[in-house]
Amino acid sequence: AAPPPPAPPRPRWSLGARALVDANALPDTGFGVLLSAAWRSRGLRVELAPAVAFASRGAPSPQGASLEALRVSLGTRVCLTGRDGAVGLCALADVGWLRARSQGFTVPGDGDAPWFQAGASVFARVGTGRTTGLFALDLAAPITRPRFVVRGSDAGWAVPEVTVMLSGGVSVEM
Repeated sequence: AAPPPPAPPRPRWSLGARALVDANALPDTGFGVLLSAAWRSRGLRVELAPAVAFASRGAPSPQGASLEALRVSLGTRVCLTGRDGAVGLCALADVGWLRARSQGFTVPGDGDAPWFQAGASVFARVGTGRTTGLFALDLAAPITRPRFVVRGSDAGWAVPEVTVMLSGGVSVEM
């Protein structure tokens, strides 16, 4: 008798944490952390990922003038993967808030702006078993492109047309 067909793969849940590098959305290269909760089944992966990133440009006050920015966001990725879920191509949407502060200028100030972007992501899971490494490269186009300007100065920064974020860390399947 022929062996029975293999059981269809059951959905898998995972939790993860990744270090992130925000290459260009903040006044300088930003660093932060991204947490993730993901579900995957039969070539599809859906991830919710809150993230926070911080960057500073210039010398911290009182020694000099500086621009600081904090981005807090919630990202959603919907990915098409191979059967093993090791690599994937994703559509992403990111919503959140930018907070900027200038110090050491004649007129220091604070500013806030909403953060919305959409784009694509490529990810790779490395390793086997319940605990794996997870690495991602995100390219996105901000729907809102805030511009922060320090009054009385030519200092400031604007969010570019395309943002780049790299992340890497660990994921544990449940």
